Amino acid sequence: MLGQIGTPGGGFGLSYHFANGGNPTRRSAVLSSMQGSLPGGCDAVDKIPVARIVEALENPGGAYQHNGMNRHFPDIRFIWWAGGANFTHHQDTNRLIRAWQKPELVVISECFWTAAAKHADIVLPATTSFERNDLTMTGDYSNQHLVPMKLSGAATL
Repeated sequence: MLGQIGTPGGGFGLSYHFANGGNPTRRSAVLSSMQGSLPGGCDAVDKIPVARIVEALENPGGAYQHNGMNRHFPDIRFIWWAGGANFTHHQDTNRLIRAWQKPELVVISECFWTAAAKHADIVLPATTSFERNDLTMTGDYSNQHLVPMKLSGAATL
């Protein structure tokens, strides 16, 4: 109740959680649409943890546990990868390369010629934030603000 203002280690401060105080929730403007939680929407298949993509590709129909639930990997024959550096984050890149060849078709949207783009059947070019007029959410985790992004003058050439 005293607040301990002026005492070493006491008082109050901002951003103890680093970014505008809070964890993301399914109710935020952007996250809910990505999670498929908007009314009337549905998921085509169950989600799988991205860290288990290799297991899923190697073991279609195989059983696994996630968040205390028993689940089965889908039979993945087509991958559309948009965002996320799976080839640089995976623990065993050679295993990922072998598993990545199992689907019939791999399409990736990418701004740069990344390792994932090099292993895709089709690469769809994506723009960076400097190459388009767009809107973005800010507020770090909270996504509280909508900000216009203007096309960079250098990108108009």
